[in-house]
Amino acid sequence: MLYYSVSNKKIVMPKKRIDKKHVNFLLMMPQDLLEIEAESRTFYDSLRRVFLIERFLENKSEDSLVVEVELKREIPNLFEIIKDNKPISKKDIEKLRAILKAKLANIKNLMD
Repeated sequence: MLYYSVSNKKIVMPKKRIDKKHVNFLLMMPQDLLEIEAESRTFYDSLRRVFLIERFLENKSEDSLVVEVELKREIPNLFEIIKDNKPISKKDIEKLRAILKAKLANIKNLMD
């Protein structure tokens, strides 16, 4: 877009750099949810964050609507419940933690 709108010369964007410290900072809450009890909305926010970071590291679209669709596909029966901050069972919490754990492991692999 910049190439055609701003200049008549070729624009070269700098290579994307990943600040590992900042990514680790962003992952602190999802990592904490593996051990602490929290409201369901906290799980929703953390899952969205983890899905978005994973997509960023894989050089995929970081559109929040795409992340929502992906999250709905991953947890179709829990999506609206956790989005609306309704209570969830221990079994559902364990399912969400398993998803978080898998995504966090994948992010760690992508950053190495």
